[in-house]
Amino acid sequence: MSKFQFQPNMEKKAFPTAEKFSMTEKVQYADGSVVSKIIIRNEKGNITLFAFDKGEFLSEHAAPFDAIVQVLDGVGEVVIDGISVQLNVGESIIMPANVNFKQNLTVKIEDLSVMILLPIFFAFTGLRTQIGLLNEGNLWITCGIVFLTAVIGKIGGSTLSARFVGQTWKDSISLGVLMNTRGLIELVVLNIGYDLGILSPEIFTIMVLMALATTFMTGPLLNLINKLSPQKTIEEDSSDVEG
Repeated sequence: MSKFQFQPNMEKKAFPTAEKFSMTEKVQYADGSVVSKIIIRNEKGNITLFAFDKGEFLSEHAAPFDAIVQVLDGVGEVVIDGISVQLNVGESIIMPANVNFKQNLTVKIEDLSVMILLPIFFAFTGLRTQIGLLNEGNLWITCGIVFLTAVIGKIGGSTLSARFVGQTWKDSISLGVLMNTRGLIELVVLNIGYDLGILSPEIFTIMVLMALATTFMTGPLLNLINKLSPQKTIEEDSSDVEG
C-alpha cells in the first residue's frame, strides 16, 4: 500500500504496547479518499498512518515542529515550500518546521499488482497447463475423481459443519459452495509444487482444471440454491433447526 508515516515527538500511545504489528495492515485504502489512523498521540505531536488513493493528497499546511514522513507502500510525492520530492517504499524525509508542505500518492502498488502482475501470473499458469497431456482415458478418469473428491470434501464437510452448529440447510449449503472456491491461492500452491517437482505436468494440469472449475461453479450454484430455496422467515428457520 502507499502509506505515509508521520512521526514527530510522541508519548501517549493509541495502540496497545508490547504487541507487534505491521503498519501496512493498520490502515486500508478507500476509493477516492485519504484514510488516516493515529498510532500515538501527544500534545506535542502524533504518529499517524495515511493511506492515499491514487491522485489524493493532503492540502498544503505547516507544522510547528520538524516531522518525519516515511513511505510504507507505493510511490509518494512530498512538496516542501514548492519543491517536489518523490519518495519510494522505505524512503523518508524530514519536513522542516514552519514550512508549508503537502503529500500525495503518485503510484499505488496495490493497483500495479492487480492490473499488471496478477494477469501475468494467470497467463504464466495457463502456459504451464498442458491439457494435451491428458490424452489417455485413465487420466481423464483421474481428473474426474479429483474433481468429485474436491467438491464433495469441501461442500459436504462445510455444509455438515455449518448445520451442526445450527445454521439452516440453505445457509449451510451456501457456505459449503463458497468454501469450495479455490481461486488464486490454489494456483499459487500448485505452481510452487510444480517448481519443486512434487507435481508432474499431468497432475499439475488436472489440479489447475479442478481449481478453475470449482471456482467458476460458485456463482451458478449460489444462484441455483437461491432459486430452489426461497428466503424463509426467521420463525420458519428456527423451527427447522429445532426439528
